[in-house]
Amino acid sequence: MLLAFWLNSFALWQECSDCLIITDIDENTKDEELREAIEWMYENWLTIYNTPETFMINDSLTREQASKFFAQFASKVLNKDFTDDTDLDKFSDIEKADSSLTYYIMQANHLWLFQWLDGKFMPHDKLTQSQAITVAIRMLDWNLDENNGYRFKNYFKNANDYWLLKRWDFDITTLDTTNITRWDMALILYTLYKYITDADVFGVMEYNNKLVDIATTCIDSEKNVWDTYKNWSAEELEIAINNTIFQCKESIKQLKELWTRNGDDSLLNTVLDYIANNISYYNKMKNLIPYQDIAELSDTEEEIYNTIVEWLDKLSEKSEKYSNKLIEIQNKFAKKYRFELE
Repeated sequence: MLLAFWLNSFALWQECSDCLIITDIDENTKDEELREAIEWMYENWLTIYNTPETFMINDSLTREQASKFFAQFASKVLNKDFTDDTDLDKFSDIEKADSSLTYYIMQANHLWLFQWLDGKFMPHDKLTQSQAITVAIRMLDWNLDENNGYRFKNYFKNANDYWLLKRWDFDITTLDTTNITRWDMALILYTLYKYITDADVFGVMEYNNKLVDIATTCIDSEKNVWDTYKNWSAEELEIAINNTIFQCKESIKQLKELWTRNGDDSLLNTVLDYIANNISYYNKMKNLIPYQDIAELSDTEEEIYNTIVEWLDKLSEKSEKYSNKLIEIQNKFAKKYRFELE
């Protein structure tokens, strides 16, 4: 997941033709992180300005300006491919856009970052805080459900996970009505960049692998149970089952030591559920050992045997559900933190 900082062959540098007006700058604009953010944007061709003064931090961001920010971020940080098909007739109002930004408008459209209305892109419309956050999250998770509550609830949950909302005390009730400033947009993109590339985020790969290794210790021990089960030696089977239960309990102890490693315990909790179900299964299976010779069972013993088998079947079904859920959550986890599962 190394960054691919390569030069764009189209080399369209201009961000807008009429935004060189210097606005009044208060002392807060000297904030070191803001300067770092703007410098980072400049170095990666998101902007042609490299100081808070020239970047016009207090101006509201327009949709056409945001297109360059987001398209270049998707290309430089997320390694998204640009398209050669730039049909400028896609939008009926494209001629109103700054000619130096139409290329980025089409790339943002190609990446499904922006929505439009009646074939219009509305290039000069201001971007609200809500829209800006939504598009930022779309770059990473473009297939989230957008129909379930206040301004795409899923997007804001992810925005919180990525620390895009916690830092500047956005008022969730006014996000839809407050325009995003170029200042806040720079900080959001820089925060997202640092989140993606931060060493601790890369560490979730190790975290994921650690979870898998611990769970595998439990799962691998089950093979001995079934190898012994085939031989149907009561004494050896009980030893194998007890060993599996012990190994799985040890796995649970190790897993609990990893709690809150990332502030995202969904994967860990699912692994715990899966292993706990396995322990229940093998504890129940031990009850079958006295009834190993099915042909010799009395009616009462056979009834007990069938009851235990029924319980085992239910636990087996439950285990399959946990397994499917584990695969689903692990895939989401890998996608969220942008690494490939082995």
